Amino acid sequence: MLERLVEYWLTSVGELGYQVPFTQLLMAEGHRVLQGPVHHPFEHGKDIITIDPRKRLSAFQLKGPDEISDLKGLERYQGQLDALAMAAISHPSIGAGRLPDRVYVVTNGVLRPEVRDRLNQISAGNVARRLPPLEFIERDHLVSRLLAVHGRYLPSEPASFRRLVELYSDDGLGPLPTQRLLSFLEESLPFTGATSPTGVQRAIGSAALLTAYALRGWEASANHLAVAQGWLVYALVVLRLAEEQSAPPERWEPSFALAFGAARAALERLLAEASERDDLLVPDLAEGAFYGTRVLLVCGYGSALLLAERILGEPESSRPALTKLLRREVKYARVLGESGGPLLFAIASALSLLESSLVGEAVIERYARGLLLRNQPGAKGALADPYHPIDEVLARSLELDNGEQLSDERFDGRAFTARAAIEWLTRRLRRRSVASLWASYTLLVTCEFVPSSPARLLTLGDDDGRLEMRMPKLPGSWRDLRTEALQLDKADVPAVLWRHPEMLPFLPLLLPPRLTASLVRVIDYLLFPSGDYVIRDSVGQEGSEPAPRQKRPSRPASSRSVPADDGRAKADPKPAKAPTRERK
Repeated sequence: MLERLVEYWLTSVGELGYQVPFTQLLMAEGHRVLQGPVHHPFEHGKDIITIDPRKRLSAFQLKGPDEISDLKGLERYQGQLDALAMAAISHPSIGAGRLPDRVYVVTNGVLRPEVRDRLNQISAGNVARRLPPLEFIERDHLVSRLLAVHGRYLPSEPASFRRLVELYSDDGLGPLPTQRLLSFLEESLPFTGATSPTGVQRAIGSAALLTAYALRGWEASANHLAVAQGWLVYALVVLRLAEEQSAPPERWEPSFALAFGAARAALERLLAEASERDDLLVPDLAEGAFYGTRVLLVCGYGSALLLAERILGEPESSRPALTKLLRREVKYARVLGESGGPLLFAIASALSLLESSLVGEAVIERYARGLLLRNQPGAKGALADPYHPIDEVLARSLELDNGEQLSDERFDGRAFTARAAIEWLTRRLRRRSVASLWASYTLLVTCEFVPSSPARLLTLGDDDGRLEMRMPKLPGSWRDLRTEALQLDKADVPAVLWRHPEMLPFLPLLLPPRLTASLVRVIDYLLFPSGDYVIRDSVGQEGSEPAPRQKRPSRPASSRSVPADDGRAKADPKPAKAPTRERK
């Protein structure tokens, strides 16, 4: 059955849909990828460049199922086929530019006999001119090779395979069920028990192909946001597996980089499309109800892309489109539950970089004020906690059937993102804002889930973790609050995230319950460095640490004068009830 699924998947996707899985296939077969499937004006007919297991420099040109199926289509791309064999390759790994040893044209369709004959003749002509021979790979070749990559790392339980079929069968017009995809991938990977580095690599390769199958509908419908979310979920499980198994970086980093690059490309397409329109399209008649949530998602993920580029220190290619989009749309963003909080934090940070720090600070202040007001003890209409995804909360607000499960649950008297918001404002020395919020803040129980291990920060399933509930101190001290807001413990974040911090802005977007004050401190530290942070390493040593380098300096956290007196609030609330174990 899987063979038929793979064959149909190859038939139904275009070039963009199978280029990442094909690259993963090459890596699983022992190729070292020098250039991944990123379209740019300097590729010269070569979508992918690798060093194959026999140390031969290989170049691949990928085409969709109908692009070269007949002679007319083939002739349309004759220039690319010539460049594929004739244009030299320049890369630091191979020194001076030279011709490839092997060149391939790849299609996920079936070539007609006359097309195969023409390709054979082109290959013979290349050899006569001392150029590399031209080989071709068709759908049937791809199916057999893709199945070989999976090996034993396939969904073994009926429920898991059914989940794959459900994802595969989706038309892709709606949102991606990220938690369902995450659960499916986690079931497919060996997180428990000792696994050899080779086994980890094979499992990661198989999971990449399964992710591509699951995203078929969203890829076909050009749902760029969902495609980006899917590859980010895969990148997340790769990081968790690497952390759990202490896998050597060479066994998992190429797959992570490939997935992150695919997500980045999808978000760039999303920003380009959204910024060029007059507004955001919502494929539903109830546009007014959905529009604010759509704005929050598109602007939030676009902002996270900018933050990742800033953390990497790379050219911020998303800046022009994102600036235009935020200026036009951010005023329409609507937060219906605390699961939308991480998106708003990303937007506020991006606005601080693009516009001014005051613009970003105003966004978080409004969010904190609304959250504290809505979630007061006994208040009706409190914001749902972050364990309830955005689509579920939206259904509740519209009184749809699948929102009924929230009708009997109460969220008043507690908040999961309030502490992170208060600290965010404190680090920016918004003392008056914090003082105006303090009375309402002290009436709430602040909740944060603490994972049982750093690796469990990368998943929602953790029965051994604990829910930390606390009340703000009375009386409140500005000095103590500021000191705590600048404490950063490196052990709170898995080592793989310190190795790949570009994933940090996306983590709370994919897993909203994982947005904690400590995680926001780390993201702030990387984006807005200052010498005021106190860094604690994994063995408990403390000391000031220089901030990471940035392309342009940020305002130090201590640039404003701090009043000497303490901010105080009078209240003596009783702690509200909150769950003590993590939801599944």
